Amino acid sequence: MDRRTWGAVLVVVVIVAALTVPNLAGRRVEGTATRIPIADPPQVGDCLLDDPTGNRSVLDYTSVEIYAATTGPCGQENYGEVVSVTMDARCSR
Repeated sequence: MDRRTWGAVLVVVVIVAALTVPNLAGRRVEGTATRIPIADPPQVGDCLLDDPTGNRSVLDYTSVEIYAATTGPCGQENYGEVVSVTMDARCSR
C-alpha cells in the first residue's frame, strides 16, 4: 500500500475511534424523572388572560388542536370571564 492509502485508513480509524470510544461506558443522564404538574381547570369567575382564538396552540395534530389560555384573577386587561366549566362528553372514555 502506498502512503495515501495508509493515510486514508488512519483518518477513518481515528474518526471511528472518536465516535465509539466515548460511548463504550454508556451515556448517563443525571437527575430524576418527575412529572410536570398539571394546572387546575379554570374556575367560574376567572378571567382569560391570553388570546383564546387558538393562535398559540400547544399541540397541533392533523385533526386535534389543544389550546391553552392562561386564566387568573380579573384585572385591567383580559379577554373575558369564565362563566361555565363543563366536561366534553365526546372525549370521555
